[in-house]
Amino acid sequence: MRLIDADELKEWITGHCDIELDEAIEGEILRVIDDQLTAFNMDNVVESLYEIRNELLHNTGYDSEIINWCLDWFDRAIEIVEGGGQE
Repeated sequence: MRLIDADELKEWITGHCDIELDEAIEGEILRVIDDQLTAFNMDNVVESLYEIRNELLHNTGYDSEIINWCLDWFDRAIEIVEGGGQE
């Protein structure tokens, strides 16, 4: 899979494309680009969630009940990301 920067592609279409596009067609192309799913590096997202989770785990400035609640949500978020966004 190749990742592209949607904003750069849209900028190229609206400003650098060698083909003169009808305004309606250009608008439709931009809409299709905006409708595409966002891709991300799952390993980096999970690593970031674990880092934040571990900082929270070792933070003594909050009530333990609040920390446990937050840790549960971080664990759930990690499960969702590892599952590819499928709940």
